[in-house]
Amino acid sequence: MADLWSIISTNYKTVGLTVPSKTPYVAVDPTLYEGGWTGKYPDNKTFKFTISNVTGFRAKVQYQSAGTNKFQEVLIKDNSFRIGDT
Repeated sequence: MADLWSIISTNYKTVGLTVPSKTPYVAVDPTLYEGGWTGKYPDNKTFKFTISNVTGFRAKVQYQSAGTNKFQEVLIKDNSFRIGDT
């Protein structure tokens, strides 16, 4: 049971540090977000992000790396967006 409380406590502290934005979602200029970006991890594996279909404040993101191919829809706010499994 102690492990469970440790996990909850750690996540509570992490989430508590996140300050939500109070600005509204607004339409963005698609040309500022659409495109592709590539990079390398420290072990020299490559990755690529492709952002497309930017409409209003929504976009589609594709992530490719070492046989992994993931797609996600994102919301753009405060000149940024988040991607990931969590």
